[in-house]
Amino acid sequence: MSVSTLINISECLHISIDYLFFEQAHINTNNNVLHSLINKCSEKEVNIIESLIKLLLPHLAR
Repeated sequence: MSVSTLINISECLHISIDYLFFEQAHINTNNNVLHSLINKCSEKEVNIIESLIKLLLPHLAR
């Protein structure tokens, strides 16, 4: 995984890169599923997923 992809994932999930590396034990089950799915993706696929999430987030009820 490239540094730019790592940064994109961090920004997309609204978590720090430190959290990605050091807080793995505290990620909930849903995030574990997302994490394992993203790990199977190519960099191009991750970029597409990131774009889709950015498009969806403003439209989700918070």
